[in-house]
Amino acid sequence: MITEKKLQYFIEVCKTENISSAARNLFIAQPALSKTIQELEEELHYPLFDRQGKHIILNENGRIFQTYAKQILANYDGARAALASNNQTDDKHISFGVSVCSQLLSDILGGFYEKRPDANITVHTGYPLDCMQDHLDLVLDAYPQLTTPSSDQEPLQKPAGDILMSEEICIAYSASHPFAREESIPRSILYHYPCILPSSESRMGDLLDDLWQRYILRPLQSSSDVNNSYVQCELVSQGRYFTLVPQKSWRPAYTANNLILAPLPNAKIYRHICLYRQPYLSPLALEFADYLHTYFAAL
Repeated sequence: MITEKKLQYFIEVCKTENISSAARNLFIAQPALSKTIQELEEELHYPLFDRQGKHIILNENGRIFQTYAKQILANYDGARAALASNNQTDDKHISFGVSVCSQLLSDILGGFYEKRPDANITVHTGYPLDCMQDHLDLVLDAYPQLTTPSSDQEPLQKPAGDILMSEEICIAYSASHPFAREESIPRSILYHYPCILPSSESRMGDLLDDLWQRYILRPLQSSSDVNNSYVQCELVSQGRYFTLVPQKSWRPAYTANNLILAPLPNAKIYRHICLYRQPYLSPLALEFADYLHTYFAAL
């Protein structure tokens, strides 16, 4: 039987393309993970991976199944959130979805709990949260905007929520990177150096992917992608790579690694942090929403 755990294991193997690495990330034995993937393929009656030495590469069957597996797991999470919401009678409870700025979550919650220690906030992180959004009191998300001298200033999509903060996306690099020797960075030079971009499975990566390709017009030398802002900035600090960072919300990560920020040449990419809310909220949830407005305004 195809279970939630099998789907979770399959998604992790898709990410790493290596059974040993996936097993370490999942904290299970490698033979157990190999057996689970084999059982999944037998139950589906199709191979999902092509084996190449120590690596296993997702094949066309696997790519098709991956789309549905992610949706099924999202539906599981949505169902749990809906059931929790339906059975929650405590008006001190807040269900909070976070697709962006997860690195600020500890600071956000810590500040609010100091004000309201009686609050009970359940946090749902990840991307996408589409299947859960209708069952969460508040959702923190973002949408992008690209402006160039030849384009209008309208965002690509109108947010249904409140805009908490707008921040420019900047180039970030270390003092030892060749960019540091440039008085200004021409767009053409971006093609010639490797970069690290946020993973397309993160909200930040998803927002940037389409806009960055439109801006650059051809692929960069993207060496790898990561999901953690601190890891991303730490790799850039070694001097080989450059990256893109949001100017405000990632400040702790890029300042900790002494990175230099520069604007994109001939264009601007913005990330607008938005708060989506249910129409009917408890007084405490409304108080938390006001707190989020104040918190992001101060960044």
